[in-house]
Formats: sequence, structure tokens, C-alpha cells
Amino acid sequence: MKKFNKYVLKIYLLNLISVLALILILYTFFQIIQHTKYLSKYNTSLFNILVYDFLKIPYSIYQVFPVAGATAVVITILKLIKNNELIAYLSLGGKIKDLVLLIVILNFIFTGILIYYSDVINPKIESIRKKFKEEKIYKEKYIKNFSLTDFYFKEKNFIYSIGLIAFDKKTFFDITIYKIKDNNIIKVVKADKAIYKGNNVWIFYNYKSFDTSDIPKIEYSYKKLESLDNTLTQLINLPSDEPKRLTFKELDKIIKTYESKGLNADKYKLIYYNKISVPLILIVMIIFLIPLSIDISRNYQYIKIASKSLSFSMLFWILQSICISLGKSGILTPVLANFTSHIIFTFFGLYLITKKEKGL
Repeated sequence: MKKFNKYVLKIYLLNLISVLALILILYTFFQIIQHTKYLSKYNTSLFNILVYDFLKIPYSIYQVFPVAGATAVVITILKLIKNNELIAYLSLGGKIKDLVLLIVILNFIFTGILIYYSDVINPKIESIRKKFKEEKIYKEKYIKNFSLTDFYFKEKNFIYSIGLIAFDKKTFFDITIYKIKDNNIIKVVKADKAIYKGNNVWIFYNYKSFDTSDIPKIEYSYKKLESLDNTLTQLINLPSDEPKRLTFKELDKIIKTYESKGLNADKYKLIYYNKISVPLILIVMIIFLIPLSIDISRNYQYIKIASKSLSFSMLFWILQSICISLGKSGILTPVLANFTSHIIFTFFGLYLITKKEKGL
């Protein structure tokens, strides 16, 4: 690696660490101030609030890293311009595209780390943080739970209707199963509750079966019935946690299960691709911010360069927010919702790099 490349990377890394530390300090400080309301509301201690907010720092790094990285890039370029080092680099045959590629390669490493972190480390830390909040701040027993209400799906010739799924209790409530033949309902099974006992075994309570093929009549009724049901077992074994804390593997399992039941899985696909798109924001911003920040004319102004970079960065975030909102409403597919702004600004950055190369 050339000495100049090492020098640029060193400046960039120092700026990145400084900006990231500053953002984290400010963000954590305001979080602590905001959570001081817990002192009187839940009669907890300041120490518990500090621990709770410090536990969020690892996830905060994941959230603010793209912003810190983009800011560090602009500061680095401005410093090179101020010291006339960028002019010397370009005068000796250096290329803007090579400078962009250098920083992009470094940040691809950071991007990989962030994706791994969001998939493996963050879900564990967030679970610890949630448990700490329940037990130390709310002073309640922590119960890991997740539920779905008014759940419907079709499985072969059966339609399942479930009033409530309580994953933490391995229990379904208000179950109705319709058997379909030739577009007619020929059988209806109802139960107030079904509890999973393991090994595909279910205990149904107030179980009733109705024959509706001709004149509706009750076939049999049980206050308690033990039975096997593979379909219900598949559902109850879905990961029982908040969607944003799920891993790629868990999200993939949910998506495949939903699609196999004929259900819309876009909500989970949106989260799946978002775990990839957020770390990649850093790469995209570097591609368009470096050429935007480079100005070697005699009339350049630091404030003007910084303002221009900030303006286009805000445009990127606004477009990204709009696309995600359109994805949540179903107007855009999960892939387009997460990566439309990436594609547009990547091409914009490549255009600027080509233009700057020709202009120099």
C-alpha cells in the first residue's frame, strides 16, 4: 500500500473514531436525561438507568455508524484540501476513483461487521436490555412473549382461524378449522384453547366437531382431547420475539412459513432486507460524498462544501425514509423499498466521479 493511502486511511479512521465517540456521548447523554423520569415513576435508581442506557450503546453504534462514517469522509477530504495534499496527489497522477475505492474497501469490512452484528450480537444484547428493564426498572417478572391476534391461513383443504396465538405459553385460543371440499365447507372443528405439549402433541379444550356436508350436526364433543397437529406445531415453533430482533435465519423461517400458508410476508421481508441495506448506506454515501467534497479551485469555501455535502446526505435519508414508508404500505416491494435510494445515489456518485475526473 502506498504511503499516501496509509496516510489517508489513518486520518479517516481517527476522524471516524472521534465523530462516532462524539455522537454516542451526546446520544447517550440525552437518553439518560430522558429516562430520569423512571426515578419517580418506577422508584428505580440512577445506577439502573445508567446501566440500561449503556447497554444500548452497542446498538447505537450500529444505528449511527453510517452517519459517523459519512461525516468522517467529508472531514478527511476537507483536511486534505486545506493542507494542499489533495492537489499534490492529483498533480502526481492520482485518481479520484482510486481514492473512493480505497475508502470504500475499508468500509466494506465495516459493513460486513455491522451485518454480522445486527444478525448475531444485537438480538442477544437487546434481549438482555429488555430483561434488565423489566426486572430492574419496572420491577416486574420478565416474560419473553409475543402474540398474534385474528390469525387466518389456508393449509391444503383446511382453513384455520385463530383468535390469539400466545407463543410464550405455547397456546392457541379460539380455534376454528374448516374443511373444504368442492368449494363447500363439509366439516367445522372448534376449540376454546389448544396447548402444545411437545412432540407434535396438542391438548384441545372444549373440542367440538360439526358435520356440515348436509344438515349441520355435531359429530362429537370433548372437554379435553389429546391430538396430533403438524400445522399448529409449525406455527407455534416460529421464533417468538419482536421482528427487529430476529436473525436472518429466523426471519427466513417466518417468511417461508407464511408463504406456505398463503400469507403476506412482506413485513418480514422488509425487515430482512433492511438488515442489509442499513450497513450499506455507508458505502453509498462515501461514493457520492467524496466527489461532492472535492473542490480544488481557488474560490472553494469549507462551509459551502460542508453545506453541499449535508444537503445531499439529507436528500438521501429523506428518499430512504419515503421508500421504507411506501414499502410498509405495500406500494413498493421490500427489495425496492430498501435499495431504491441506494441505486439512485450510487449512480449519482459514479456520475460525479466521472465528471470530476474529466474536469481535472
